[in-house]
Amino acid sequence: MEERRALIVVANGDGLEEIFKSIGADIIVSGGQSMNPSTYDIVKAINSAEADEVIIFPNNKNIILTANQAKKIARNKSVYIVPTKNIPAGISAILSYNPDSGMEENSYNMEEAAKKTKNGEITQAVRNANLMVGEIKKGEYIGLSDGKRKFWCNILSDT
Repeated sequence: MEERRALIVVANGDGLEEIFKSIGADIIVSGGQSMNPSTYDIVKAINSAEADEVIIFPNNKNIILTANQAKKIARNKSVYIVPTKNIPAGISAILSYNPDSGMEENSYNMEEAAKKTKNGEITQAVRNANLMVGEIKKGEYIGLSDGKRKFWCNILSDT
């Protein structure tokens, strides 16, 4: 018997898979930063869902287009995409999902939850770059907030 809806999440790694499964994800498509899944990978997940409706959480701005392409190709399913741009937004969106509500209400609530999510990350520069705000050298640490560079330094404890 088919379920009403299936939640499909793009994420990478056992830890994230476990987190998303624990909050309601039905299918995990492996992918993320610098390892985007193909349109075929997402279509395969859509077709494997035992539900008439599927909701996709791309969790990366570069995967949203791929999810939209998969939506156009998929057959015999209603496909909805919550345009989550990062993992925290995907978690917030899924946590706002209500299986007893209609898709219109759920879509609105999930998109609003994703938009309101704030996140930060620390990464390392992979190359030298001369930017308007200064020079960043390969190996320096960069502090980002919602994908925008906020600061950088050469000692991790300074970030």
